[in-house]
Amino acid sequence: MSLRLDQEVIVSRDAFEATLEIIDSADSPVEGLRVDLTLLDQEGVAVTGRFEVRPPVLTGLNAIDGTGLIQPGDTGSARWVLVPLSEAAIDGPTDYYVSGTLSYRQEGRNVTMPLTPAPFTVLPNAALQVDYFQQRDVFSDDPFTEPIE
Repeated sequence: MSLRLDQEVIVSRDAFEATLEIIDSADSPVEGLRVDLTLLDQEGVAVTGRFEVRPPVLTGLNAIDGTGLIQPGDTGSARWVLVPLSEAAIDGPTDYYVSGTLSYRQEGRNVTMPLTPAPFTVLPNAALQVDYFQQRDVFSDDPFTEPIE
């Protein structure tokens, strides 16, 4: 019996972090804070489905779903972990952008603004292809006879 393993080259990659920091330097609170994150390809097409976007870790904020609040003089941040799926980079390194919109209410005015796209590069997913070969007929010495065949 023989066992043969063929291995392709493996390239590893990590997850990415996206952080948004908001500083309320006005004399009134930022209310109704909402952040909608979007992942874009090089042509500006939304490709958020190629990533697992983990729920944000909030610091100095209570929420970013439209009910968020930052008190005057405080700073708040939201940090997302972006994990590329296998189809995010199939043939080689692929460039993406993390962007979105920020909306809030301050002093009775509603404000909505786009977030400047920040670039990042995804490398192909690590993969191992294993091909097994098992020969059907195995020829060897008969252990139950004296002469060696």
